[in-house]
Amino acid sequence: MTPADVAPVPNGLPAVGVDRGVEIAFMTSDGVPFDQTMWRPTEKTRLVALERRKARQCKGSNRFKRICVAIDRLHRRAANRRRDFAHKTSTTLAKNHGLVAIEALVMPNMTRSARGTVEAPGRRFARRLG
Repeated sequence: MTPADVAPVPNGLPAVGVDRGVEIAFMTSDGVPFDQTMWRPTEKTRLVALERRKARQCKGSNRFKRICVAIDRLHRRAANRRRDFAHKTSTTLAKNHGLVAIEALVMPNMTRSARGTVEAPGRRFARRLG
């Protein structure tokens, strides 16, 4: 018998279900939320200012390229923060539970029809909130 043929021994920890969401990143079936803001307030203001400066520059100029690099740096930092949060959350769930069940969702499909404004939120938005 190979090690792959042997069934794993249950560790006796409770099972948990994980629900991914739009407002809160992860919510377990125990009611424990896992959420983190991906943008720091100063980074958000900096990103808006850089986007405005980028809009005023001539495409292809050195200054335009330099601003694009600064914008990419902010996005990369937020992506690294998201990735780190996902790794730490999955490690916490795996250590504290015997079985972790995650629903299979396609997040772009969940948020696609929710685009819009406060006055006209988008298609089927009220049904999703309730």
